[in-house]
Amino acid sequence: MNLPEVKKQNEIMNNREIRICVPITGRNLGEFIGNMEKARRLSGLVELRSDFIEGLQPSDVSLIRKKAVQESIFTCRKKTEGGKFGGREQQRIAILNEALGLSFNYVDIELSTLQEDKIDLSRKGKTKLIVSHHDFEGTPNEIVLRKIIGDMKERNPDIIKVATQVINPEDNYKLFRLMLDDSIGLPRILIGMGKLGEITRIIGPILGNYLTFASMNNQVTAQGQIDINQLRRIYKLMGVKS
Repeated sequence: MNLPEVKKQNEIMNNREIRICVPITGRNLGEFIGNMEKARRLSGLVELRSDFIEGLQPSDVSLIRKKAVQESIFTCRKKTEGGKFGGREQQRIAILNEALGLSFNYVDIELSTLQEDKIDLSRKGKTKLIVSHHDFEGTPNEIVLRKIIGDMKERNPDIIKVATQVINPEDNYKLFRLMLDDSIGLPRILIGMGKLGEITRIIGPILGNYLTFASMNNQVTAQGQIDINQLRRIYKLMGVKS
């Protein structure tokens, strides 16, 4: 990453608005839907973390879709990639398959889940598929990261998302270089988790990220998420629209 590249990205951002996505959680279906409604005044884009809902059933997904008036990313995250889903894996797969058939704007499914070939991608219609990968141990070297991205691309995603734990500043630079690499050929979301990774959430969209995530009312779903009001203040100081 060099100064001319950063200046180029700043020029691009002056012509468009940064997309801030607010994750929605809730211990039960009623609380979850209530939080969806609270988020309306904060952001037009939400991530529906349905894995937080205790006892969620595939039949509940249609109600969530009905109440989702904002642009929405539906996911039911597995525990090994930072999720909270407490049911059987077969049930989680059924929930994701149900969501694919309900015309959410986006459905986010882990690469590791897609590799099991239990997801019926023929159901997705106009829904955009986000293929994701989460590493809570650290940030691999760029060869490994590019291998992961290559594996993602084999699943014909519309968007790819890679979130890794940042252990040192060099981890951030690995992610920055990928943000700036147009040869990847797909919209991408590259996130550094943890305190040291906060900077990726701020300048990621300026360097090429499709969107960034920000929390609402301390509903943090990943380490390093910044409150949406604080993040908007930062962008205002930077002279960037959000």
